[in-house]
Amino acid sequence: MVSLRNFTLQDIPVLQKEQGYDKPKKELTDIIQRGNKKSYERRYFEMFAIIDGGELKGTVSLYQHTSTAVSLGVEIFSAHQRQGFGFKGEMLAIEQAKKLGYKIVAGHVRVDNAASIALQKKLGFEVYHEMTNPQGIKMYFFIRSLL
Repeated sequence: MVSLRNFTLQDIPVLQKEQGYDKPKKELTDIIQRGNKKSYERRYFEMFAIIDGGELKGTVSLYQHTSTAVSLGVEIFSAHQRQGFGFKGEMLAIEQAKKLGYKIVAGHVRVDNAASIALQKKLGFEVYHEMTNPQGIKMYFFIRSLL
């Protein structure tokens, strides 16, 4: 059964094997501690481990933008992609956002990431607009009401 939990320092060796998380232990410790404080830059922020059968499958985070809107970011580790963990992890994060009283959830997806675009649409998100991020990558900005 897929579930979310906060990261622990014991997750660092697993994270270090994943692209994007292949960082020194101190840097990952700081990321985990920041995610577990539930606050970043005076706003709600929480990073969760997506777990199935005790195994770490990916990450999902929530970040507050306004008193009613939060963004959601999900990353499924390459060995676990296309197995439903993104869908289940996002659904659990959406439920967490609802419990916290948020009314809107949003996120960004690269325009060339067909699997993530399909996932967002399956979860009831709509494309609000297309944008280019600071790295010059074209992105879709998705939005969904939680009401």
